[in-house]
Amino acid sequence: MRFCSRPSRKPESLRKNGALFFYSTAFMEYDVLINNDLLFTERVENAFQIYRINAGPTIWPDTVKGFQVKKTYTFLFCLAVASCCGMSGMADAQIAITSVEMLQRIGQDPEYPLNGSYILTQDIDASETRLWNNGAGFLPVGAWVEDNDAAGFSGSFDGQGFVIRGLFIHRPDEQGIGLFRSIASSGVVVNLGIDGGSITGSHYVGSLVGENWSDSVAACFSTAAVSGISRVGCLAGINRGILDACYATGPVSGDFFVGGLAGRNYKGTVQECYAAGRVSGYTWVGGLIGESFEAEAVACFWDTTTSMITVSGGGTGQPTEALLRRESYLAAGWDFEVIWDIAENRGYPRLKSLW
Repeated sequence: MRFCSRPSRKPESLRKNGALFFYSTAFMEYDVLINNDLLFTERVENAFQIYRINAGPTIWPDTVKGFQVKKTYTFLFCLAVASCCGMSGMADAQIAITSVEMLQRIGQDPEYPLNGSYILTQDIDASETRLWNNGAGFLPVGAWVEDNDAAGFSGSFDGQGFVIRGLFIHRPDEQGIGLFRSIASSGVVVNLGIDGGSITGSHYVGSLVGENWSDSVAACFSTAAVSGISRVGCLAGINRGILDACYATGPVSGDFFVGGLAGRNYKGTVQECYAAGRVSGYTWVGGLIGESFEAEAVACFWDTTTSMITVSGGGTGQPTEALLRRESYLAAGWDFEVIWDIAENRGYPRLKSLW
């Protein structure tokens, strides 16, 4: 079941807090919105790229990054995920993932490189991973090297709104544990859900990623149970990049640097995210983020009732009843026209549009 439904969006609704994501597609020209009325056209030759532009209150010059600025207003026919619009140049470069066996081949098979471009084309049942590798389960994608992203996943992975269900990893003596051990600064992971499952490691443990260096992780969520020793989060063990429009509701346990979304936010940014799972640990424990260092959390929340935690390394703590109301998020600038939806007083926000 897809948690997103719209293949395109109105560009003025993308980010209202000053940040703008867009995809560029192989051998295609198209306009990109800046500040609602300034656009520029770019031709690219790479199969899949993502850019982040600071679209804050800036008086733009005649050119932006070498491209001519035009005073034309338009709607993009496709901005979130170019592949869903049938663009011919991109499909050939992408590798469709249709099973957990194919997922496991990433980084282990020369035809599934760590810098490849991948898309999910359906929900993946990963429950059989509980029986893999003598009980160790799924082998996380890529490698983890302390303080270095060189061995991480450096390609693009678009879940297209589908989920990986029942992922099991039990590697209590290993570091860098998650679907991805590490996402490199050049990596892109969007529109992906980790539904249920169990993830266990030692240090740098998260259901999606052990250590995130990328500025391009967006519209992802997790409900998995995650446990470890340090730098443990339901979605990410440690964030050194940007997590945007993500959420986590699974239980998290560890000793120190333990958070409902991310165990540690180290010189990174978490924006428009929330966490609502039970969090337990001993030191540097937070409802959203265990601990932050030279980092920021923008328009983020955690549930103080379900987490049983009243402190966090960023974000705003609210009781359950407040986080079931749209107004709590609207006050922080969340976009419920395009990005989010909510069943008022019955559930937390859910992602409704592809990134």
